[in-house]
Amino acid sequence: MTPETQTPSSLGFHIPNHTSHVLRSLPFGEITKLPERPAFPTKDAMLAWAHDGATQGCFYNLAEPKEPARRLTKDNAVAFLHGVIADYDTKVSRTQLIEAVAKFPVDFKPAFASTTFSGGARIVWLFEKKLPVYSPEICKAVLLRLKKETKAAKFLGGLDEPAFIDPARYFELGTDWLELDKAARISSKALAQFVFEASSKVDWRDRGVIIPMEAIAAEVERRWPGRWTGPFAVGAMGIRWWDSSATHDSGAWIRESGVQAFSGEGRFLPWAEILGAEFVSRFERERVGGAVDGMYFDGKAYWVKDGEGTWCDNNSENTQRYLVGRGLRKEGRRGEVSEVERAMTHLAFNARVAGAFPFLYRNEDIVRIGHQKFLNTLKLSPVQPDATVRSWGDGFPWIAKYLGEIFATDNQLEIFLSWLGHFYRSALEFKVRKGQAIFVSGDANVGKTFLSQRVIGGLMGGVGEAQRYLLGEEQYNSSLFEKPVWTIDDAVAGADPKSHGRYSQIIKKTVANFTLVYRRMFSDPLTLPWEGRIVVTLNDDPESILMLPNIDTSMLDKVMFFKASKTTVSFGGAEAKVAAEMPAFASFLAAHKIPEHLRGDERYGVKPYHNAELRQRANDNSKGVEFLQLLHLWRTSYFLSQDEKVTEWVGNSTALITEMAECESLKGLRQAFANSITVGKNLNVVVRKNVGWVSVHGRHNELGTQFRIKRPQAGEFPTAGRASTVKPAGRPIDGMNPEAPVSAAA
Repeated sequence: MTPETQTPSSLGFHIPNHTSHVLRSLPFGEITKLPERPAFPTKDAMLAWAHDGATQGCFYNLAEPKEPARRLTKDNAVAFLHGVIADYDTKVSRTQLIEAVAKFPVDFKPAFASTTFSGGARIVWLFEKKLPVYSPEICKAVLLRLKKETKAAKFLGGLDEPAFIDPARYFELGTDWLELDKAARISSKALAQFVFEASSKVDWRDRGVIIPMEAIAAEVERRWPGRWTGPFAVGAMGIRWWDSSATHDSGAWIRESGVQAFSGEGRFLPWAEILGAEFVSRFERERVGGAVDGMYFDGKAYWVKDGEGTWCDNNSENTQRYLVGRGLRKEGRRGEVSEVERAMTHLAFNARVAGAFPFLYRNEDIVRIGHQKFLNTLKLSPVQPDATVRSWGDGFPWIAKYLGEIFATDNQLEIFLSWLGHFYRSALEFKVRKGQAIFVSGDANVGKTFLSQRVIGGLMGGVGEAQRYLLGEEQYNSSLFEKPVWTIDDAVAGADPKSHGRYSQIIKKTVANFTLVYRRMFSDPLTLPWEGRIVVTLNDDPESILMLPNIDTSMLDKVMFFKASKTTVSFGGAEAKVAAEMPAFASFLAAHKIPEHLRGDERYGVKPYHNAELRQRANDNSKGVEFLQLLHLWRTSYFLSQDEKVTEWVGNSTALITEMAECESLKGLRQAFANSITVGKNLNVVVRKNVGWVSVHGRHNELGTQFRIKRPQAGEFPTAGRASTVKPAGRPIDGMNPEAPVSAAA
């Protein structure tokens, strides 16, 4: 055989022996190249080998189960068909086989043939696309239809009909494979029609098919030019045009589903009898199958793509009008269910999805999550790179100057480009990965909002204003799921610890979790993936700086803090410049490599960076900082009164309250540490800050968690011998090490 090239790949599924339940898949052309079975003197010997659990042979079919790694069984039913196999018991020569194959219908040409152990033939038809069959019953009906359409039993004798309609039958690989036609595939539209008919339980035999008059008229004129005169419409009379000897000018009356002959045959003739079954069958495949192909139903709305490829939801009434516009009839013949009603039933039961939602940077229409499938209503991609390999600034001078100036200090430009490039490349490859939220702080009018909206958002395909959601003021977030970049520009987080803590937790959860709760008004919440980025821009004043989240060791790897410098670029006409330069900038990012010293773990790709000043200010605003200041003041006073050999204090939260109550410097502030539960929580917060001199001592026991507080270094004691006042919140405290243990990537 010649290798397969430029041919649609249909999968085959195979087991190593008939007792195995481990199922593997390969493109079918590759299966035909697997090693052949050993030689056996008798069929019984071959069958014994086939049923031996140690055998490593190949037993294949074209049926994909719901769990594709496990053999098709009653409890692992067929989900998709990739083709159909005909097994013949009659021995045939290679010449006889080729002659028979040439007779198969043009729309149903087989792709491969092989020889069985007994010398019979095995013929394989492959599908244009894998076909969902939804249930074993529908699968059987579709296979029966395929047996008829392929004429599998007509041109070769000895067809094993039970095997043809049994998707769970696994065939031994056989020998002497012959590639009949590398491009032969049964069309998807034809197969969609077969599933439609099977699921709607429609028996089309011996029934007149209603076809639009314009299609009938065109076919009549093509095959019998000039034989019919006047309008070709329901109720019109004319000559029996298909009979060359007919002369009666009113011998035929046109009806919706055929012709009533008043001369000649003198009976009702359906269209198939006059125009041929092939014409009617082909028309039905294109009209009915094409009308329902690619449509989905989510339990409430029917989904179909508009002319621009955008998914649109429709109610039942609009969907019926759409199907009528596609050529289906809304009225049934003689009280039968109409084509539109059958199409609606098919969609409701066989084109069902669990929901229709936006999925970032996915190029498939159907997204599977667990055992459910969802319609992807969002076809989003970032700006496509141009065809030129770009160095820094080549083709994007304005963007390069702008980014180079606002990220001029502390190697921030290289860090930012690594973060953005990681995001961009994963989206370009439709393999989007998680990444840190970034916070960009600087003076007013340095272009921070332009960065988030026009540069990052423009590159990645859109931005969503996420202020109310991320601040915990709005629970409905469905519109945000359509946006790859969530922004907050110059907002102010709640100053009270509770609201600021809630904001910090939302940031942390959004970055860390692979899925978020999708909330749409009047709908039940659902957990779905969102793998975009959060970009927060903030001014440098004390009020705006509250937009920096609480930080502890579990937060620091999820955020980056950038300090923006002033830029000399002019923003006049900047939007047009950025739009023109963006493909070149995208080309640079597509080829950008993250430097080794900035390369992070698999989770976020890039090491986190925290500008030292912003990190200190975030620490000052973080939960527990006021208690940390009180604790440091007590620590200084306590160890000042102890012998120098006392290097640490160990105890639980209640013991600490007792000690702090004895501290003269903390008189008047005892309400802040009067509750042992509150003190215990604050101690755990301080431990997570990794200040270096507070830690958990040993394991939790019946007396609660034990904490260790280390003695200050000699230079940390006040020169007057004892601290007398508490330093105000928001100011650095001697002895604290806000950079430990995670340092800025400076």
